[in-house]
Amino acid sequence: MLLTFYLLFIGLHVSEGCTLKDSQKTLISEAHKGESVLLPCSCTDLHTKPEGLKWMKYYTKSSTWEEISSESGQFRNRVQLVNGHSPGNLSLLISHLTEEDRGDYQCNADKSGYLYVSLYVKVCSLENSGVPLSISAHTGGSVLLPCYCTDQHTKPERFTWNKLNITSTTWEVISTESGQYRNRVQLVNGHSPGNLSLLISHLIEEDDGWYKCDLGGSEQIVFNLTVTVCSLENCGISLSISAHTGGSVLLPCYCIDQQTKPDTFTWKKLNITSTTWDEISSESGQYRNRVQLVNGHSPGNLSLLISHLTEEDGGWYKCDLGGSEHIVLKLTVIVSSQSLPFVPFALVTVIFLHIIVAVVYHTKRNKDPARVHYSTADGDGVVRLE
Repeated sequence: MLLTFYLLFIGLHVSEGCTLKDSQKTLISEAHKGESVLLPCSCTDLHTKPEGLKWMKYYTKSSTWEEISSESGQFRNRVQLVNGHSPGNLSLLISHLTEEDRGDYQCNADKSGYLYVSLYVKVCSLENSGVPLSISAHTGGSVLLPCYCTDQHTKPERFTWNKLNITSTTWEVISTESGQYRNRVQLVNGHSPGNLSLLISHLIEEDDGWYKCDLGGSEQIVFNLTVTVCSLENCGISLSISAHTGGSVLLPCYCIDQQTKPDTFTWKKLNITSTTWDEISSESGQYRNRVQLVNGHSPGNLSLLISHLTEEDGGWYKCDLGGSEHIVLKLTVIVSSQSLPFVPFALVTVIFLHIIVAVVYHTKRNKDPARVHYSTADGDGVVRLE
């Protein structure tokens, strides 16, 4: 009897069939381009499986509903049913969403009913698209060219960074693998797929120019990057400096903007014999372990400190950035003698000692009775001291 009741219950349950939840309604789904989306569709009883199921998409151009297939067409290898081991779960998962995936979908469960899902695919719309931006930076430093989608969770299908070649008037793709930007550029997205910003490091003068963050079509941002180069204070002016042997001297050389670091620069001294400028090195030669750069944490301060000055350090020096950017300095080293200050003191000491000896000698002589002699031989009655 119990078995009969159980079989009857099963028969009643099966006979009910699948009734679609939200049948004949239109649901709204949103997702970002490049991501995945689950289009919901299920029987009211998840243990019930419909007799037949079709997922279809409406194509506006042809005004027709076409069945979705993972085997061919637009959705090849991008769709699958996700039932979670529940036969009544008819939801459709679409991966790697494209802009063309947006539109109206239909979950058709034959006799069980149908429902519609309108899918909105969010594509990348660039912040400041079409507006030229101006950015300034210094040689030797870094710069971030900002480019991001208004919705930073949206990832574009493709995009490129380009620089305008003035000579050919063409936009050339920037690559970290080769060319001018080898190992100097990287994308900095901060874990946001819609952040396409480009970081350029170790800036050089040639990095100056026009850049473009391009998603294709009208979605692009153009930048004018101005790279500030080092312009030397007192450039072309000869300076004169004096210092003493044994001391130190600072030869000043710095960019007008001290946050600017030149690509290259050298300190040189004029060789009078060969009339050539010889590069100064702390590693060898006359200046071994006696010179160092003192920038005070300012990359544009190129000043040179020379310690333990010798007479041979005197002469002409040049802070050279190449081209016309250089400063010439004349260093005069004054010879100081350590013994000169002691000469007057020694002389006074010797004289003073002689005076003391003389005073003591005469004082002792005057107090000695044996040295008093009375003489009357000449009859003049004069007493003489001998």
